[in-house]
Amino acid sequence: MPAPDHCPHCGVELPAVRDAFCPECGERPDEPPVGPTGEAMAVARFPSDRPPPLPLRDWLFLAAFYTLAVLAGLVTATGREGTRLELLLRATSAFVLALWAFADAAARGRPIPRLAKPWFVLLAGAAVPLYVVWSRGWAGVVYTLMHAVGFFVVSWGAANVIDGLLAG
Repeated sequence: MPAPDHCPHCGVELPAVRDAFCPECGERPDEPPVGPTGEAMAVARFPSDRPPPLPLRDWLFLAAFYTLAVLAGLVTATGREGTRLELLLRATSAFVLALWAFADAAARGRPIPRLAKPWFVLLAGAAVPLYVVWSRGWAGVVYTLMHAVGFFVVSWGAANVIDGLLAG
């Protein structure tokens, strides 16, 4: 049986030199699809014009991210800058950012290579925002700026509230 010119799962045109998997959807082009395909699958999954709901992975990340912002405010308010506590907070922040990027990339079907993962942890402050912009385009710029400002505002607000409580 000759190989199909288009992927039966997503409908994208397959290259002349083929891999065992479709470059777009990651399915095997030589296997028949199970259930709806292409446009029918998108309509079946999201019947309205609303965007898909935010996955639990992203909600958990946002909770951890903004909890770390509150903790950064606590470190600032108590005057513990430059201590081991601040170092632990920065390392935890880098680890949380990198873990989210790993999970997000895997969920999008383009996992981050194993040899690049240590660099994502070490350079999380630059690597993760670049990943977000790369994976989402201009929307990634907006998301990155929105959450960077959000982190700053939450951290600043927490520092002021805690400082006010400590001052009496």
